[in-house]
Amino acid sequence: MQGTYLIITIIIYLLICVIWAFFRGASRSKLRLIMVFCSAVAAYLGTLLIKAFASSDKILAKINELAADIGFDVLEKFAQFSPSLEEILLKSGTAIAAPAIFLMLFLAFSIGTWIIYFILTLVLFPLFRRSEEKKMFRKLRASINGLLQGAIVVIVFMLPITCYLEMAPIVADKALQSDTELSDDIILTKVKDEIDGFNSSLTVNTFRSCGSWLYEQLTSFSIGQGENKTTVCITDEVGALFDFVNGIAGLSGKDITEYSEHEADLILGLGESFSDSRLLATATSDLVYNMTSAWKNGETFAGISEPSVGEMLDPMFDKLITVFNESSQDTEKLSEDIITVSKLVSTLSRYGVLANTSNTEALTKVLSESNAVTEISDILSENERMKVILTDLTDLSVDLLAKSLGVPEENTEMYNDMLSAIAGSLTDTR
Repeated sequence: MQGTYLIITIIIYLLICVIWAFFRGASRSKLRLIMVFCSAVAAYLGTLLIKAFASSDKILAKINELAADIGFDVLEKFAQFSPSLEEILLKSGTAIAAPAIFLMLFLAFSIGTWIIYFILTLVLFPLFRRSEEKKMFRKLRASINGLLQGAIVVIVFMLPITCYLEMAPIVADKALQSDTELSDDIILTKVKDEIDGFNSSLTVNTFRSCGSWLYEQLTSFSIGQGENKTTVCITDEVGALFDFVNGIAGLSGKDITEYSEHEADLILGLGESFSDSRLLATATSDLVYNMTSAWKNGETFAGISEPSVGEMLDPMFDKLITVFNESSQDTEKLSEDIITVSKLVSTLSRYGVLANTSNTEALTKVLSESNAVTEISDILSENERMKVILTDLTDLSVDLLAKSLGVPEENTEMYNDMLSAIAGSLTDTR
């Protein structure tokens, strides 16, 4: 139904353009067609220029200055810890706004050219009048000019509509899946149904198929440096970005010891968002590198000290920091490591390991009486860089096995010989 209303509106508008051009004449309609076409081209080039200069040093410095004046220094903090993240945030916002910028520039240029058009037609009116009187058959050509002019206007207006309609159902779905109050709002569901109706219409699909290359140019931008440089289209990233935001929002304010099945699912979702996005890894690479470098050197990062996950797990966490520090400069490796860790933390949450990090006895019981160690080992084995943690995991497993067998720790020689023998056998089997 929505598609029917839309196509009827387009047809009526095109008819108006044809009739108006018919009575206006071929010369004047041709002049207006040229101006409308030039307005569209100028709007497109203007949008590209705005995108190109959006991340320039001068623009970033000005935004930081304005942000500091109003007490909103988050961008300055981004610049301190991750210059690439600051640039990506600005580029992402510009890419999302680009279709709307394109339409607004077109409207501005159209109004300007209307003024020029009326001045020219007043000056050249006698010439136009004589031309139309001598060649009345040019009215047909005038109608065609009007149709083409109307088609250009329709395309310009449909471009942002089809672009935002493509992103809208993704945003609505993610909002409905989130833990916010908005997910319970029946209005959002109704809006999504209306959007789905438009998206399934022949009109929107036709314009999207014909003009997708154009709005992909408007909504794409380059990220990264050197070999890591790649081009992303914001319409392809929206779903992953909202998954990431939903995951962070769901985990915020909760202590890691309180993580349960629900939080485990959110963590897995965070990992999946990195597997679906080329943008997230690049946006976080500097943050990860600076954070892990600080913690490796025993320093704080943004006032945050290296967290402790318990005496039994801290050695593995230290190696994990080293792995991330080395992979943070390669976005592909960083994405793989983040996905692995999301699976790891999800498993630890599901088995209640994180809830018992401060209780050695309870933690020993959880790890020795469940399949947690086996699952963790399998997860780490899937990632070559993470296999370095398996040695600590093996030592931990053997330690738990010895304790479960009742081997006294005070019998140092016997205890160590047995641990070495079992650890060696386990390592050889890998």
